[in-house]
Amino acid sequence: MRRRGIHRDYATDLLARPPSTEPVAPTLSDLLIDPAAQVRALAALVDQDLLSREEFDEAKQRTLRGWR
Repeated sequence: MRRRGIHRDYATDLLARPPSTEPVAPTLSDLLIDPAAQVRALAALVDQDLLSREEFDEAKQRTLRGWR
């Protein structure tokens, strides 16, 4: 019995493609997070009543812990 469908050499899905030879590692600037922007985003959540003041303070401390 013959299988129907596209031969795997002609398939377009990712599993059938050979691995890419281009580097995919992120640059250092892609990994850095702006703590001021993160605190501003948290403050906006407090303004919208989506985050309590206590939750904001805890998240702010976690955000700024590595930047002191």
